[in-house]
Amino acid sequence: MEKLRLLQLNYAQFHGSYKHFPKGLRWLSMHGFPLSCIPPEIQMENMVALDMSYSILQEFLKNPTLLRSLKFLNLNSSKIVRMGNFLELPALERLILVGSERLIVVCESIGKCTNLVIVDLNGCASLGEFPSEIKDMESLKILNASDININSKSSSCAIVEGPIEVKNINLSRNPITSLPDFVKSLSRLEFLCLEGCKLLKSVSCLPSRVVFMDANKCTSLEKITFHPEFLLSCLPYNNREVQTPIHQEIFRRPKISFLSSDSLSEIEGIRKVQPLAEVDKNIICNLGWSNLELVMNQQVQVFDLVGWDMPKELPVQMLYEHGIFSTSFRGRKLPKWFVHKSNGPIITFTVPSSPNNLRGLNVGYVYTVPHNRYGDWVDSVYNRTKELKMMYEHHFRASDATDVEDGIVCVRHWIIGKNEMEEGDKVTIHVAWPERNNVKVSQCGISFEYDDGKQDEDPLAVYKLWNCKYGLYSMIPFDGSYRHSSRHFTSPPPDQFDSVTTHKFVGYIPRRSFFR
Repeated sequence: MEKLRLLQLNYAQFHGSYKHFPKGLRWLSMHGFPLSCIPPEIQMENMVALDMSYSILQEFLKNPTLLRSLKFLNLNSSKIVRMGNFLELPALERLILVGSERLIVVCESIGKCTNLVIVDLNGCASLGEFPSEIKDMESLKILNASDININSKSSSCAIVEGPIEVKNINLSRNPITSLPDFVKSLSRLEFLCLEGCKLLKSVSCLPSRVVFMDANKCTSLEKITFHPEFLLSCLPYNNREVQTPIHQEIFRRPKISFLSSDSLSEIEGIRKVQPLAEVDKNIICNLGWSNLELVMNQQVQVFDLVGWDMPKELPVQMLYEHGIFSTSFRGRKLPKWFVHKSNGPIITFTVPSSPNNLRGLNVGYVYTVPHNRYGDWVDSVYNRTKELKMMYEHHFRASDATDVEDGIVCVRHWIIGKNEMEEGDKVTIHVAWPERNNVKVSQCGISFEYDDGKQDEDPLAVYKLWNCKYGLYSMIPFDGSYRHSSRHFTSPPPDQFDSVTTHKFVGYIPRRSFFR
């Protein structure tokens, strides 16, 4: 068998020596290898891929042997205790140690693997810390460190200060309370998984190039903030100059998934939820919402279709996202400050003249919906004069009250940008459509909010910096209209990890996705 190059002997039982084992192999798969070390008779000098998953192997390369061709090494679910002698693996590109629960040491010589692209340590629960030399690995792109019991303050979280270019990192199901510092320094990070980190309370200074973050099942998570470079890209487009290639590259909207993360109340620059009673009174006044003191402490059943598993009984909340403030409370009629009203879900009007600039439009409606029914519906603002349609698909809403005679009053304040709505424009509002979810709207209305120029500071200034209607998260053009939807930033990621962890060598990588 002098010309044999590929050999698969999974779960084979051998008797006697290995002196006649085929030489010159390029690829070898021996799942369930029955020895604690590799016999010297198995020659690996020319080997490119080695898969010894589910073996009782305790140490790889106990006797140093230069394997100048080995690129792919899979020790998935093995009994390995120490992974060292990386100096003997100069060509290594992919290292898979998934489920090696006894692994306690990864030798610092891993920093010398200048071609290493993927390191998968998922489930290596006994691993104490990463070697600091990993910071020298410029080639590393994907690091899976899920289920290995690292925490925010351990030395394993201070490893990256150099030119590392990791693009994908998985820290799911680790007992971290905040985003580790080494993650914040990953300037080229694009995909971050924190799923199931149940002690995680905050994610701060998220790198500016992140395009997807999985924060599902982070039950203690309260707030997510971004790197300052990212916030620069959130400025309204007509107030921002994209001067450098790096700024152009970070002008993208991240996708953040936070299913079953019920405590999350703020994603900086994107979304904020808080009790209406805790909102600054100057903000409420500038929204034009008056005489709401009596409803602030109502208990309303609310449901977040984006992030919650079940509805909650809470005090009246205020939600801000996509340049729109919203609140809902029990009631049968709209507040008196809605000057234009109409029966049903549609109202048409002409923007009146005013010496002041129009800065906001309040849209309100009274609706009923069958108890515990949470279908999708959309509110739309259609400027017929300018042929501009803005649609808001909202997912944070109140259900029908326990007193069936009451309805739900929904009030929204739309921040109006330059040239979006002007004197003389004919506008049609259509709320809660399509009507396929048994939502019944008894009344809708509108009121205008103008800038009188008397305020030195705008209480809504911070929120207006978040106003993402100008192209970052929402107002995605389709058929001449713009759609505001939470799902634009909570979509599931492209299936990146199957493509990067699947190899044409049969049996090389365990058949599981990087994010499970």
